[in-house]
Amino acid sequence: MTLVRIRSIIQYEFGIKFKMGRGTTLKHYRKEIRQVIVSVNMIDGIYDILSKNRKIKQNMLALLYAIDDGKLHSQTEICEQWLIPRTTINTIVKECINDGYITFDTSRHTKEKIICITDKGKEYAQSILKQIYEIEYRAMEKTLSKYSVEFVQAMKEFADNLKFEIDHYTDGEQKMNDTAVNL
Repeated sequence: MTLVRIRSIIQYEFGIKFKMGRGTTLKHYRKEIRQVIVSVNMIDGIYDILSKNRKIKQNMLALLYAIDDGKLHSQTEICEQWLIPRTTINTIVKECINDGYITFDTSRHTKEKIICITDKGKEYAQSILKQIYEIEYRAMEKTLSKYSVEFVQAMKEFADNLKFEIDHYTDGEQKMNDTAVNL
């Protein structure tokens, strides 16, 4: 996720007074929110560097990462989970099909095509992801030696809550100006 996308997600806070209970306002969390955003941007930058070092686009890295979990995925599922535009996923999927890395499972008679990684695709994904997984493992091991695994759950919870809030305010359910929100 780029800093621009993160900024667009949290910009809804301007012009909105947030009620957080017991007199707490958003400014009380500004420092924590900023640290999370800086950290997420740093992580995003690291993955950008990793993808450039492997001479692939960052969204290709995200697709390989998504399909390397041994589960079946549709393009829509990947778009929603990874917040990658549908047209971008379509382009990357076409490239991967042309390169023989993936195919579509046509045996299922559903509207959504299921992406299947080929043996060639598994080899390619591992050539890209193996070192990344090792780096991530070492970083996670160091982090979990200091903090509990709850930090991962808290990060997911924050991301889910942030997504809910931005969806809530962009779907026309609430106006962005002069609106009070109870959190």
